[in-house]
Amino acid sequence: MEPLSNVGMTCKKHAPKPMGYEGPLEDLIGKFVERGFTSKTGDTEHMWVKVVTVEDDVITGVLDNDPLFVDGLICGDETTVERGQIEAIYDGEGQ
Repeated sequence: MEPLSNVGMTCKKHAPKPMGYEGPLEDLIGKFVERGFTSKTGDTEHMWVKVVTVEDDVITGVLDNDPLFVDGLICGDETTVERGQIEAIYDGEGQ
C-alpha cells in the first residue's frame, strides 16, 4: 500500500488532466499510467495502473494504489485505461 505521506488532495483546477498521449500504446507495456477514477462524491482520485496488455486504444492493467475515496477497487484489481484518460506515464525507475 502507498504510504500516507504520498497522499494529498488537489483542487480541480490543479488536478492532473489527460495529456493526449500520441505514441504507440504498446510502448507502455510494463510501465505505469495515471488516470482519474470518479469517487462516490463525484470527485476524482488519481491512481497508477501498471500496463499489462493493449488492444486498439484501450490499456488493460493492474491498479497500483489502494483507493481512499473510490469504492469497489483495491490494489491489484484489473482495470482499463483509454488513450484519452492517460494523465501521466512513469517507467517504474528512480525510486
